[in-house]
Amino acid sequence: MQRCGFFKAACDSEFKESKTATITLDNDVPDGVDMLLVYLYTLELPNLANKQVYPQSGSAARDAYFLGDKYNLPCLRDHGRTTLIHQIRTRLNTWYEKEDAMKERWIRFIGKVWKWTIEDSDQVREAILDALMSTSQAIIEDGRFQALMKENEEFLMAFLRALAKKAIRK
Repeated sequence: MQRCGFFKAACDSEFKESKTATITLDNDVPDGVDMLLVYLYTLELPNLANKQVYPQSGSAARDAYFLGDKYNLPCLRDHGRTTLIHQIRTRLNTWYEKEDAMKERWIRFIGKVWKWTIEDSDQVREAILDALMSTSQAIIEDGRFQALMKENEEFLMAFLRALAKKAIRK
């Protein structure tokens, strides 16, 4: 586990993990941990396009992004972020073509991703806002999106700022 500072520190120190030879990752989903371990042992980036939806977490790209960030694995983090941004842009740019159930899933997914990302330094949030700007009329009229805005004031404010910037540019 020399490839990851977190695991190295846990195994080579006075922490209980070094004595028990067991590391418990309670807050990480099993599919994501599987992907993380395969990456640590092989250093091969996962093919996230073939694993878009995990049963426990919903997104392999999101798991790669967050676990790579959490465990300070820049290659895994950046790979996950790039794939996640691509997925967000692609799916929101084809909003009109989606079935109702898919729209519902994506609104929930966007809300979760927004909450899990860091406000000041995250390209994923920028990608969400950029994609929303290209589909804003259809999404604004969707009651599920309106409910998401009511639940998350920070997201609402960022969305309104992005709309204002778009209006100023025109």
